[in-house]
Amino acid sequence: MNDLDINRTIYRYFVKDDLKQIAEIEKTSINPPWSYNAICEFSECETSRILVAYNSEVVLGYITYSVVLDEVQIANVAVHSSFRRLGIAKNLLKTLYANSKANGMGIITLEVRESNEAAKRLYSRCGYIEAGRRKNYYKSPNEDAILMNLNL
Repeated sequence: MNDLDINRTIYRYFVKDDLKQIAEIEKTSINPPWSYNAICEFSECETSRILVAYNSEVVLGYITYSVVLDEVQIANVAVHSSFRRLGIAKNLLKTLYANSKANGMGIITLEVRESNEAAKRLYSRCGYIEAGRRKNYYKSPNEDAILMNLNL
């Protein structure tokens, strides 16, 4: 799987055949992970969207998010462990930004674990700013969520 030409990666909305790969990435990236069934249910919701990084029939990473009025709420961002630190998450965020701006959205919001320094750095480099905190938002372990926003 590591022999892919990362420069041939495309960023697109998911198709149903992607869901199993998304669930596998979810299991190794998100704590606690959504189940395959939860991801399927999310994908069927009218306000939900999933963007994927796709290369040679392999989903390298994804963003799940919801759209409510003019707001985009990111739920999860994850990249397959074999393809981290290659700019995939950054490119997914850039694609989400471009799509959101083109569709007249006003803001993108997210929550990130207080201890997830790598994710906080990534979001900051992409223009997100800290907007608040949710006390004890995460469990296992108990941890605050840092709220971050990107005004479009």
